[in-house]
Amino acid sequence: MKSYMYRGSARRMLGQYSMAVKDLNISFQLDSSSYMIYRYYGKLYIDEQDYPTALRYFDKAIHIDGREKSRVDDILAYKG
Repeated sequence: MKSYMYRGSARRMLGQYSMAVKDLNISFQLDSSSYMIYRYYGKLYIDEQDYPTALRYFDKAIHIDGREKSRVDDILAYKG
């Protein structure tokens, strides 16, 4: 699960968004209970400037792990 998630994150950082989504989708199918997958989806949608979708994913990450709120706040502050 994590290998697809991390590869999806790397592809996102390289601007390979369609490939990133494919990897994140596989990771999600293998384990949808991890807050991290939702964070990576959120980052992807921030990059694509789809802020409502990004916020939904970040909210889910926070719902799963309350400690994620500080990380999401950092991401949103960085992106402005």
